[in-house]
Amino acid sequence: MQRYLYVTDPAGTEIPGGRQSADQCETAEQVDALREWLRAIIGEGCSIENNVPDWLKFFADRQSRG
Repeated sequence: MQRYLYVTDPAGTEIPGGRQSADQCETAEQVDALREWLRAIIGEGCSIENNVPDWLKFFADRQSRG
């Protein structure tokens, strides 16, 4: 399953084109950089959400791949 960060409008609806994959991220710092990049371009009242239910497992899976 693809993991990603996405932008929602003030009503909580996902904004088309506001989805960015987190699958290429190997560290929390890379996810934070992606989040900050999105934060710099979103409109007022918008939020950044994600579909990652467990960040610890997300990163553990990446470490086990290496």
